[in-house]
Amino acid sequence: MGDPLLYFYLFDAEKLGKGSLRCNGSGLRCGSFRIKPIVKSGTYGLLVLVLSLTAVMNGRAGEQQPSHPSATAPAQAAPEFVPPHLVAAWPIEYPIRSVAAGVVVLEVSVDDNGKVADVIPRRDIPSLTAAAVFSVKKWEYKAAMREGVPIWSRATVAVIFGPSVTPGPIELPALVSDFQAQRHRYPPEPPEILSVSPGVFPVGYVGLEMSTIFDVKVNVDGSIEGIEPIHDVRGLTETSLAAAKQWKFQPARYEGKPIGSSVAVAFVYRPPAIDNP
Repeated sequence: MGDPLLYFYLFDAEKLGKGSLRCNGSGLRCGSFRIKPIVKSGTYGLLVLVLSLTAVMNGRAGEQQPSHPSATAPAQAAPEFVPPHLVAAWPIEYPIRSVAAGVVVLEVSVDDNGKVADVIPRRDIPSLTAAAVFSVKKWEYKAAMREGVPIWSRATVAVIFGPSVTPGPIELPALVSDFQAQRHRYPPEPPEILSVSPGVFPVGYVGLEMSTIFDVKVNVDGSIEGIEPIHDVRGLTETSLAAAKQWKFQPARYEGKPIGSSVAVAFVYRPPAIDNP
């Protein structure tokens, strides 16, 4: 018998396909792939296979192992449109020279980074509106999304300036006369405020903070789905939350159809020393 022959088979294992490697007298076989010896006679002393690293890592020869279900599950499409919602809010101060009380309603334009780009009064109380606009310009939103992409949008903000004693019913001011001319046309058509219930200033409250702010989730039928405190003040949040639950809304609309959305609602209380000089 002659000296043992050393055979080197160099190939790309990606091309082998399914099957296990086996060697017999006719050569090397993997599935339907066969490599014949270089010579027809001789003794196999050593067989060296150089497999590509890609094949080793992805386990082409081990395709018997089932893949993870999530790897083959179809991806769910993002909702066509998701309205903006409030995530951070600057507190609002009651103008010290104002003796008015009531509701200021604003329409805000939110850019694709969630920043407030513009604020337009929708229902105005002259001595109170400027204070609301000043603070709202500093608020931050989660930007609206259309098919997974952030876009410019509009949202409603309602600020109720209330007295520190048990108040009577608060009527909504009339719409600003040139509101339609000023407003932007970003989606959606924001929710409208239909009726409000003011908070009652708690007896014995001595804190310095005088405003609480909520993100109110409004369903497609105008009902309240949930209320999230954004600016939480112990001693005021509870009474404000109870009042917010009584508010009524008209839902937002997107492409003519009602949709769920959010309304930012702020309660601003008059300090007792001012309310009762």
